Amino acid sequence: MIGGFILLAGDDKVLAPVRHVQATLTVDSLESANAWLERHGAAILGAPRDTPAGPNLIASNPDGLIVEYFETAKNRTGAAG
Repeated sequence: MIGGFILLAGDDKVLAPVRHVQATLTVDSLESANAWLERHGAAILGAPRDTPAGPNLIASNPDGLIVEYFETAKNRTGAAG
């Protein structure tokens, strides 16, 4: 992680499922980010889902940029840490 950005590295097989994602950003609240994205015309490509590291979603912004929005476990209400 570098600030609000997450950089991924790995071989083609490992990265294939996320290759279409152009940026990954951390957010304080995935629920709030989802609502904001929908209000501003983003298309939700990957519905919010839980992952071991915290919930995420993938959206295509109105300008076509495809972004994964990720709420780290430390930002989750009531999360330990």
